[in-house]
Amino acid sequence: MITFLIKLVLQTLKGSIASSANLMMMQARIDGVNFDTYNELVINGVTTVNGLPYANDPDNNGVPELLEAISMPDFANQGIVVFYTPEANPLGDGSQWWALYISFLNKVGQQPSSVAEITSTACYIRYQAGMASQYSLELIDSGC
Repeated sequence: MITFLIKLVLQTLKGSIASSANLMMMQARIDGVNFDTYNELVINGVTTVNGLPYANDPDNNGVPELLEAISMPDFANQGIVVFYTPEANPLGDGSQWWALYISFLNKVGQQPSSVAEITSTACYIRYQAGMASQYSLELIDSGC
């Protein structure tokens, strides 16, 4: 039963992330953003690149922009752990993209200090946003 609930929470969280990213990107389009260039925007208090919430925390308030976008600033009190890290971008143009990994404290055991601590659980979400209105959202739940 717990496994089912954890998977359900992850799937719900993934849906919230996708909806929020798409809505913010649509707002950027309405605002006339040129998606072929880098545009850092603040939409509803969330720092974005071309309308996609950042995976990291550029305003240094302790909450990754993506979690601000889905109204989860108190994620730590809900048993959720996050880790964000720079990763290569799929465009191969040398620009740096950030990836955000989201899992559960009861799976990781502590606030993670590396991506491996989260990915080894096989129970996480990975989000990466970049330019040209592209993002990747992946759910791994085989270890939940």
